[in-house]
Amino acid sequence: MTVYYVSPSGNDANNGVGPDASHATNKPWLTIGKALGAAGIASGDTVYIAPGTYREVVTVAMTSATAETKILGDPQNAQGFKDGGGMRLAGGEIRWSAFTVNDHTYADVSNVNLAGRDYLTFENVCFYGGNNSIVNGDTTPGSDHINLKRCAFLYRGGTGVVYLVSVADAALTAIIDSCLFLGDAFVTNIDICGERSSSADYDLNVTIRNCLFLGIGLSVAVFASGAGAYFPGGVDVQSCTMVGGDGAMKVGANMSTSIPCTIYGSAIYMADATGLSAISEGALLEDYNVIQADTPRYNVVAGAHSEEGDRTSPWGIHSGQEAIYGGSALLPGTPISDSPLFAVGDPGAPSVDMAGVPRPSGGESSGATAGACERPNTFTREVTTVKTGSNAISAFGPAIQDFDVPVDAAETTITVYGRFDDTYTGTKPQMLVRNGGECGVADASDTMTGNADTWEQLSLVFTPTSAGIVTIRLQSNDTHGNAKVMFDDFAVA
Repeated sequence: MTVYYVSPSGNDANNGVGPDASHATNKPWLTIGKALGAAGIASGDTVYIAPGTYREVVTVAMTSATAETKILGDPQNAQGFKDGGGMRLAGGEIRWSAFTVNDHTYADVSNVNLAGRDYLTFENVCFYGGNNSIVNGDTTPGSDHINLKRCAFLYRGGTGVVYLVSVADAALTAIIDSCLFLGDAFVTNIDICGERSSSADYDLNVTIRNCLFLGIGLSVAVFASGAGAYFPGGVDVQSCTMVGGDGAMKVGANMSTSIPCTIYGSAIYMADATGLSAISEGALLEDYNVIQADTPRYNVVAGAHSEEGDRTSPWGIHSGQEAIYGGSALLPGTPISDSPLFAVGDPGAPSVDMAGVPRPSGGESSGATAGACERPNTFTREVTTVKTGSNAISAFGPAIQDFDVPVDAAETTITVYGRFDDTYTGTKPQMLVRNGGECGVADASDTMTGNADTWEQLSLVFTPTSAGIVTIRLQSNDTHGNAKVMFDDFAVA
């Protein structure tokens, strides 16, 4: 298993095994197409992609993998990419664009044609689509174990922005996790097609979780093809937010009712559309959802724990309004304070949301928030219980507060004092370091061990390899739901 590198400073004549374009021998490739080509990576390899714009239409030509093979964007440049002069590249977006000429001339092409290849994981990539599917598994059906994680899909058109197609009786075994979909056409964001079977109903085994859909098309569609007497099923949607499109999830004809598709723990707002629909009752099951739609369901039985409203109801999510009054930027879909999305209580919700915030956070401990986002950074000013001075910060229940801290390439010690009251239950409060890849700092944590109503110091020590910024997170893991946690005397040395 080999690690390879792709960089705007690279050359496809290089060997691809180093991130430094000024190195004597080990230099990065220039294109993603080279990495996924017949003379590129192999099964089980990893390729890191440097920040930059890659105007490429790629058909995967490597020998089909039999183990997870990773194509990883490196937005923080944790790998240390350098240009031909030995200068470190700045962090930024990994933009894979089907606009191969410029940013406004598009064509009827796909960014990546899977061509029947398997076991490919794409992560931390921003896909800019043309007028076709961005990830296309339709031309040669049967690509399995395709994982899309923390990717953005910004599209103009296409049959299905992500289009995965099975062959009969073969699971797709795909995961689409913490991805953003945003477009300007009435197309389907995620299209899953299963070929009908001649022997038995079968499970496609597709999981779509923590995703945010803001396009005007249909969020997820599942349908069958072929003429077999038995049907596919098993496309499961968990903790997604679907806003303003042509429907949240539709399950077509000839889909299994013995292996149904499901949608749980999601926030659905489809003002002029049907939220959830199926041709056959029992082919789509739902529960723990909050649905606001002109027609909440068609041929779908209401889940016992789901809630619904009409299109005149207050929605309860952020969509950028905080920027108007100079507030801190929040991910669209983040619940507002007192949102009706809090504590819907999906027992199968992922342990973190699409931004890596623990579930639950910022609401109540009785259950996860419906949708892709929890509410971060809910600590507020505390003046009653402080360690020194006249101010601390505090929060009730499960909560986090993140701070971006500039650091130099020298040993750094970060300390803070924490305190919790006697109703607190669960893992005790913590301080964590996150997102330090750009300056060579690994994730780490320190957890309180003492008793309630006592100030205790937490400490993290690390040495960055270069100057940069790390995120320090103060975290309450309270499972009681209303315990008070305080932090004071934050210091960096």
